[in-house]
Amino acid sequence: MPKETPEADDATDSKRSPVTTFRHRTISASVFENTSDKDRAYFSVSIQNRYKDKEGAWHNSSNFMRDELPVLEHVTRQAFAFIHEQEANRPAQDE
Repeated sequence: MPKETPEADDATDSKRSPVTTFRHRTISASVFENTSDKDRAYFSVSIQNRYKDKEGAWHNSSNFMRDELPVLEHVTRQAFAFIHEQEANRPAQDE
């Protein structure tokens, strides 16, 4: 996977493309690959909930209703499994 540019970080997830995204209903978990200052690769996950306002425009939120929590759990488990698999298949990095 390509390395992230130095100016990109977790705060700029919306400007980068995720490695993959898991979706169910209106909830998504997007996985991003990052590189630390010490050139170590790691992953981060951005969770979003899409909703339509009264005018029909779509928006993103980080808030979830009680009944959406099982869906949130589902997409985060998928993201966790993906990250675990990616890390298991790469060579060990020195500490």
